[in-house]
Amino acid sequence: MEEEFLIEEESKKLNELTGKIISITLSLEDHLEFFISNYFICPQNQKTFFFDNLIIKNMNFEKKIEIFKKICEREKFNNQLSKKAISHMRVVQKIRNDFAHQQVIFNPDKKEISIGNRKKYKFQLLNSKEILENLKNNKGKATLIILEFYQKYYKEGTMDEKIKKGSF
Repeated sequence: MEEEFLIEEESKKLNELTGKIISITLSLEDHLEFFISNYFICPQNQKTFFFDNLIIKNMNFEKKIEIFKKICEREKFNNQLSKKAISHMRVVQKIRNDFAHQQVIFNPDKKEISIGNRKKYKFQLLNSKEILENLKNNKGKATLIILEFYQKYYKEGTMDEKIKKGSF
């Protein structure tokens, strides 16, 4: 009876951890969608939201990263910084995918979580915190770069706008 309670408690903790991971990832994905939508339709209007809801939100995370990369290349944003942002996004993506798409198995005897037979995360509060800290850290760094690039094209204009004004 007590063992069942422990397994139930550990399963609850695992579900909470998975929920936090998905929530943090969605926050990053929202910033990425905003960046892409506003790049193509700015200033914001109803078409921006229509484009975002109809097209951008129906793309997978990988496709959004690829579009971000192409926009950065086209706009000649700092290449090193865009690579860092993409690297941070990929860490977030990997953690999320590990928890969302692979089989997650809790072994109550060893107090560890196996993910898809490849990796082992010991289910201790400390390790859960480490996973979340890694996720938050990479999400935060990627978000800052996305926002920096957004501010750049918002203030200075896109390549097309610069060419149109003759300022390129």
